[in-house]
Amino acid sequence: MSEKDSQADWRGVGESIKDLGKKLKAHADDAQDAIKSSSAPLTGVAEQISAVFKIGIAKLDEAATDPAVGAAARGATGKFLDALKAQLGTDTQPAPKAPSGT
Repeated sequence: MSEKDSQADWRGVGESIKDLGKKLKAHADDAQDAIKSSSAPLTGVAEQISAVFKIGIAKLDEAATDPAVGAAARGATGKFLDALKAQLGTDTQPAPKAPSGT
């Protein structure tokens, strides 16, 4: 295995995290738009806080259950673990054998 093949793909990790960030930002922008466009007439501060909180929780739930976000998170995690293994050299070296005792 060449030195290049054994190097960690940290650039790939960064791209995967960037992709995850874009998906999360899209959800955050959607939540912000939903909060801004809330058309219910609110009279008191408590009602306003309650409405914003409810919208925020609903949008957070949408982001957490979005299959695209889940796939991006799994992809970023997998890339990170692969790069970490390559950096530590654990993916190219077999586990040490226990002494045979004979």
